[in-house]
Amino acid sequence: MLYADYISGVLLRDDFAQILDVIISYLFRRVVCYIPTNSLNKIFTTLASSIIPNRYVESVSGRLLTRPEYWRFPSDEEFEEALKVTDFYHMQRRNYFSKS
Repeated sequence: MLYADYISGVLLRDDFAQILDVIISYLFRRVVCYIPTNSLNKIFTTLASSIIPNRYVESVSGRLLTRPEYWRFPSDEEFEEALKVTDFYHMQRRNYFSKS
């Protein structure tokens, strides 16, 4: 939906990039904090229904930031602590973090 709205001109390029940054941060933080990914399909399916077209970036960001416990966006404190203790070399999804 985001890409379709970007291509059709509903979503500006800068807004599209900003939303992608939020989504990437959301996914990266969840992996680093070892939050299970089994509910991501539901998270992104329901995300589409909460988009307010004239407040696109705010509605997407706000929705991700206010999800309940197991869908949560890890806080800065939680993420910082996880960065200190996460073993990236042996992490199952480490290949996602390397540049190709």
